[in-house]
Amino acid sequence: MECEAIMSLALAKEKTRIVLAGDHMQMSPELLSNYAKERKLDISLLERLYDHYPNDFPCKILLCENYRAHEAIIKFTSELFYEQKLITSGKQLKHESILNVRIPGTFMSKKITNKLQKQKSAQVMRGL
Repeated sequence: MECEAIMSLALAKEKTRIVLAGDHMQMSPELLSNYAKERKLDISLLERLYDHYPNDFPCKILLCENYRAHEAIIKFTSELFYEQKLITSGKQLKHESILNVRIPGTFMSKKITNKLQKQKSAQVMRGL
């Protein structure tokens, strides 16, 4: 994404308008190069711009309404990452209670063969 964004900026003229949209909190691709990490290339252009400008900057907008995810998931991510600014909108599907647990859940099973994948899975499980 960085190259595409920078090319657009480099080709911009005086009257050009560019919209850079995305979620600065989403996980970006893993950077494996220590050389690149030392130069802070693991920080995306979107994240750099988000951190650079103050929250009340007129061109910095947070789209806080979510129409797709379940309310419990939005509540969790909103509290954990977005300073409780996300809200659910639209219809919410009702789920049957299983073992008196009233949150949506999905159970997954995956055979992991690659050593790097095993390490990543362990990191995710520690994060939960």
